[in-house]
Amino acid sequence: NLYDYYVTSVYEGKESAMSEGTSITVLELKLSTFANPGFIVAGDTTTLFATATDAYGEVSYSWEPAELLDNPHSSFTQTILNETTTFTVTATCGSQMATATLTVNVLTRPENLIATVDGNNVTLTWETVESAYCYKVLRGDYVVCSYTETPSFVDENVPDGEYCYTVNA
Repeated sequence: NLYDYYVTSVYEGKESAMSEGTSITVLELKLSTFANPGFIVAGDTTTLFATATDAYGEVSYSWEPAELLDNPHSSFTQTILNETTTFTVTATCGSQMATATLTVNVLTRPENLIATVDGNNVTLTWETVESAYCYKVLRGDYVVCSYTETPSFVDENVPDGEYCYTVNA
């Protein structure tokens, strides 16, 4: 916003001519955020960044929840997460404040894997993982399915034997 200011002198009802004008621009403090990476696997580290623009002077930052961060009073800070978390950051410059939120999505492991055997076919089911777009199924170290969008898979014509199945989101 652009403002023009002028000054006049007033004495006993008489007013002088206006001074030369001076213009000032008042900018609203803006705040942007991002995480790198913005999508992590449970137990991984991500760095959160905040950038204040249109600030004139020193900017201070405050992140919440502070207990999850290594430096909650910096424009960038790191965290290790085990679940999807939303952070709030407030930037302050003089009398101006701006607040923004940032959500870091955390991909957790599939839970409650159940195997059912029918002849030489093994049907696997598990709970859906929030934010997962696909799953990978392994029999031991062998990938039997590199991509399935549903929380189930049928491993067909499995040779006789004892196997350990794992599923990754």
